[in-house]
Amino acid sequence: MITLAAVPHEQLHAPRLARLTWAIYLAASWTWCIGMFLPAILDRDFGPLSFLAFAIPNVLGAAAMGWVLARPGKSEALVARHRPAMRAFSLVTIAFHGVFLALVVAPLARVADAEPIVPLLYAGPPLLAAIGPERAWAALAYAASLACLALWVVTGARATIPDVEVMARSIELSRLPAAHVLPLAGVCTLGFLLCPYLDLTFHRARQAQAAGAARLSFTIGFGVLFALMILFTAAYAPVFWETYRPGAVLPPRSTLLLVLVHLGVQTALTTALHLRALGRANAVAPSRLNAWNAGPVALLLAIAGAELYANVGPAYARGLAPPVSDPKTWYRLFMSFYGLVFPAYALLVMAPTWRRGRPTLRHWVVLAFALACAAPAFWLGFIERRSWWLVLGVGAIVLCRGLIRPPADAAPPAPSPGPGAAPPGPPRSR
Repeated sequence: MITLAAVPHEQLHAPRLARLTWAIYLAASWTWCIGMFLPAILDRDFGPLSFLAFAIPNVLGAAAMGWVLARPGKSEALVARHRPAMRAFSLVTIAFHGVFLALVVAPLARVADAEPIVPLLYAGPPLLAAIGPERAWAALAYAASLACLALWVVTGARATIPDVEVMARSIELSRLPAAHVLPLAGVCTLGFLLCPYLDLTFHRARQAQAAGAARLSFTIGFGVLFALMILFTAAYAPVFWETYRPGAVLPPRSTLLLVLVHLGVQTALTTALHLRALGRANAVAPSRLNAWNAGPVALLLAIAGAELYANVGPAYARGLAPPVSDPKTWYRLFMSFYGLVFPAYALLVMAPTWRRGRPTLRHWVVLAFALACAAPAFWLGFIERRSWWLVLGVGAIVLCRGLIRPPADAAPPAPSPGPGAAPPGPPRSR
C-alpha cells in the first residue's frame, strides 16, 4: 500500500505551473527530426491523408503513456528491467539527430546565408545538457518554435515559396494511390503506440509527478502543444519539395530562417535531453557525465570545432537544401528503428514482462526471428515503395507475440479454496 509519506511533498501539491512546464517539456522533447520532417516525406510519397496516419497514433500513443503508467512504481519498474534498451533508444536518437543536422539543417542554414550558426547547431546540445534547468530550456525552445509558427501564419510565408502550386501538381503525379495510406497507418500505429515506453525523457516526466498530474501533463503536452508543432511541419513541408541548386529561385531568406530556427532549436533541445537522460542513475537523479553520454558529447563538440574552422578558414562550400524527392535512404533506415526494431522489442520483450519477470533467452530468440521475418517486408515497403508489403511486416511482428510464454515467476497465484473447504493445514513431515 502506498502511503502519503511515500509520495514526495512537491508531487502531492504540484502547482498548475509545474504541470504546464512538464507538458511543455514533453511536447518539446518529442518534437524532433521525426515530427519535424517525416510528414514532408510522407506527403511527398502518399499525399495529404498520410498526415492523419502519422499524427493520430503519434498524439494518442504518446499521451496514453501518462495514463497507462498511472500506478505508482510502474514506470520505475519498467526502467529497472529495460534500462539497456532505453539507453539504446537514446543513443540511436542522438545519432539520428546528428545526421539530421548534417544532411538537413546545416545545408538549409547555408542556403539561408546563416553559415555562422552551423557550429552552434552541434555545440548547442552539450551546452544545454551541461547547464541550466531542462524544463526552462524546453519552455524557451517551445516559445521559439511557437513564435516561428505565429510569424509563418501572420506573414503568409507559405505563399512566398516560389512555384509552390506547380510543385504540388508535379509531386501528385508520382504519389502512390490513396489506398497505400492503410499499410502506412499500420506501421505508424505500431511504432507510435509502443516507442514512448522506451523514451527515458517520458519516464522522467512520469516519475517526477503524481499520477493525476502526470495524466494531465501528458494529455496537454501531446494533445495540444505537440499537435501544434506537427501542424507547423505540415505548413512548411513545401520548403523541402525542391532542390535549391545554384541559380534556382529561392524562397525569401525570412521564410527559410523561420524553418531553420525551428529545426535547429528543437533538434538541439531533444539531443540535450537525451544526453541528460543517459547521465542519470534513475529518472529523477541528477545528470552527470558518464560512459554513456561522454562519447556523443565529445563527437558533437569535435564536429562543432570542425564546422567553426571551416567557417573561419578556407572558403566553405555552400550546401544545398535537401529535397524530399531524394531517395533519403539514410532517413528511412533510421526510421526503421522506430517503426520496426524498438516497437518489436516493446511488444515481444517488454510487454510479456510487464507485470513481473525479466527477459529470457526465448524473448531474444523470438525478437530476432520476428525482425528477420519483418525486415525484408519493411525494406520493400519503404525503400522500394511497394507499400502493401508493410502489412506482412507488421503482421510478422504481431503474430510472433504468440510465440512468447509468460515468465516462470509471473505464473498466476493458486485459486483460493471455495466456501466450506477446509483450510490448509501445516505441512506433514515424512
